[in-house]
Amino acid sequence: MVSYVLGDLTEDMARACQAHLDRCANCRETVASFDNLISAIASEPETMPSAFESAALAAALAQFHVHRSAVAPALQEFSGFVLASVAAFAVVATVVALQSLGVVSVVSVVTAVGPAALALTVVAVIFISSFLPIAVTARRRPLNGMTFRG
Repeated sequence: MVSYVLGDLTEDMARACQAHLDRCANCRETVASFDNLISAIASEPETMPSAFESAALAAALAQFHVHRSAVAPALQEFSGFVLASVAAFAVVATVVALQSLGVVSVVSVVTAVGPAALALTVVAVIFISSFLPIAVTARRRPLNGMTFRG
């Protein structure tokens, strides 16, 4: 019905819609409501921002100007997180794949290596895949108040 009211239908579709409207009181009321709404919107005057509002917006936008040279270092810092995430995913996916193929049994590895060695390995993997990229990034720019100097 909205397309009919806006005149967006082809002639054939508009004629079919009009034929339906001639028979259907509910649809005629709906079309009349859309017509009233469109008329009300069209009768509203356009408002323009004042000179003060325009100046305030321009000043606010000027404070948020980002230089292209500032974006490149941020992307380089982010690459450490991406690399660590991909490496952690690759390790987990490899272990799961080998376990499902029957090449490696995680239970037998834990039994052979021992729980203490396994816990140490897990801590090392967590450190390498999460804390190290944060430390590298924070050396260049503080992250959440943390700074590492060395």
